[in-house]
Amino acid sequence: MPHRAERDVAARYTPRYQATESPAMTTSATDILVLESGAHLTRAEFYRRYCASPRKFEAESVERVVYVASPVSRRHGLSHAVAMAWLSLYWERHPEGAPQLVGEIAASSASYNLHEKLRVYRRNGVPEYVV
Repeated sequence: MPHRAERDVAARYTPRYQATESPAMTTSATDILVLESGAHLTRAEFYRRYCASPRKFEAESVERVVYVASPVSRRHGLSHAVAMAWLSLYWERHPEGAPQLVGEIAASSASYNLHEKLRVYRRNGVPEYVV
């Protein structure tokens, strides 16, 4: 994920909303396409579009497929705080190496987290996944 300073610099660009992407489309700094769920993008293109997104915009790329997060609710924020405290304790005991545990706070994205992301984590050897 980019640092906030990088996103602040990139925030001056206003993304244009496009339903489709054409290979002939220009990609100047003032003509950046937004991220949309389901888009298949390279890592570089995902990062470029992510940096140009509004500051509170959240998205992730899982095996080159874009997933745009729903706006965070108060309930999600509280659950996230509890999970972060618990995961911090876990991390203190397992500070190095590949992730042994991945946690997700999922209200609106539970189906996606329990299917697509679960398969990705299993394929990549993550032994513990808590949703």
